[in-house]
Amino acid sequence: TEALTDLLSEFKNISNGQVEYEFISPNDDQAKEEEAMKAGIQPVMINVREKDQAKQLKAFLGMILQYKEKKEVIPLVQPGTAMEYAVTTSIKKLTVTNKPKIGFIQGHGEASLQEMGQVFQSLDILYDVQSVYLTDSTNTSEFKTIVLVKPSDSIPPSHLQALDQYVYKGGNLIIAMNQVEANLQQGLATASSTGLDVWLSTKGIFVDSALVRDVACGSVQVQQQSGFFSFSTPVQLPYLPLIQNFTNHPVTKGLDRIIFQFASPVRYQGPDNWTPLILSSDKSASEKVPLMIDIQKQWTHADFSEKNICMGGLLELKSGGRMIVY
Repeated sequence: TEALTDLLSEFKNISNGQVEYEFISPNDDQAKEEEAMKAGIQPVMINVREKDQAKQLKAFLGMILQYKEKKEVIPLVQPGTAMEYAVTTSIKKLTVTNKPKIGFIQGHGEASLQEMGQVFQSLDILYDVQSVYLTDSTNTSEFKTIVLVKPSDSIPPSHLQALDQYVYKGGNLIIAMNQVEANLQQGLATASSTGLDVWLSTKGIFVDSALVRDVACGSVQVQQQSGFFSFSTPVQLPYLPLIQNFTNHPVTKGLDRIIFQFASPVRYQGPDNWTPLILSSDKSASEKVPLMIDIQKQWTHADFSEKNICMGGLLELKSGGRMIVY
């Protein structure tokens, strides 16, 4: 397509001619058609009009990227979609030699790498992703970024001290935490007790023991009975805020919308550079826990009297370390 030709031409210009490309039509050559299918590019049927007649033609719309002895295949180039990310990622995957290390902390009830299969699969292309257990012998300095996802157990002071040293020496730390534990079966939300919130407060980051509610929200399935039949009905739950308000920043670039489950407000008070990244809509509010969650509650405009509540941000320390907390 014209858009793909322009993209490849741009790659060639930027790389001073190190990127070369060629368009091949396997339909003109049986051997090339078999070669394309063997590489993982399967033919698709496309609709075309010729002389006021509609017909279907077989087309090969994939790409093979090769660097030295290595190959990457993009099985299908969807017409009209942006291909820059897919092509760039494939080139990077072929040419990268020393992958930066990303560590996912384990040992405090965190989500395992197996639970985050899609995240691991995406990161593994360009990074060396490993599990990390914080001990006296752990060398955290070898990691470009350390990630702490959903700890549920208390974190020992020595482990928090290790994170302190890592960040203040210029490390990058991402914390995705549940300050509130919500149980829909019991209809109850209570504060968690990992100690992480106390440690974050020493950095000037305060994660409130509260839940954000938003008019823009996700839904839960509720079982209803009608005679002898039961069926599920989606019911909107404001405690599942649908985030569409992102700060213009490289961290959030490309995000359109995401749903948070039982998110807490995040505030900062301190001398370092703090950038709110994730904000509620202009019809939202927050409520301290413990609280009862009533799925069938009839909400009013008075329940959403706040706006732009921060639920995550980036702290850039003077030492060079950076922390994302949400």
